[in-house]
Amino acid sequence: MSFYQKKGRNKEKKWNKKIYLEKKKNRKLILKFSIPCIVSMLVNSLYNIVDQIFIGQGVGTLGNGATNVVFPLVMIGLAFFSYVW
Repeated sequence: MSFYQKKGRNKEKKWNKKIYLEKKKNRKLILKFSIPCIVSMLVNSLYNIVDQIFIGQGVGTLGNGATNVVFPLVMIGLAFFSYVW
């Protein structure tokens, strides 16, 4: 099998994925793509709650305030670097 035949197969796979998204129902596609996002947001929220509890017991209210101030900056950084990646 030559290089060009392999390259052509990759194009067919991409085309099949595009057809897959066109042929499926919107409700199923929304569920398929939104469930991983929802799960990751829940895990992130649980991590932040547990982190705040440990920081509150260890450092106190000053530590909780500091992490609450930095949290939006971390989210902006994650969004930016996820977009760039």
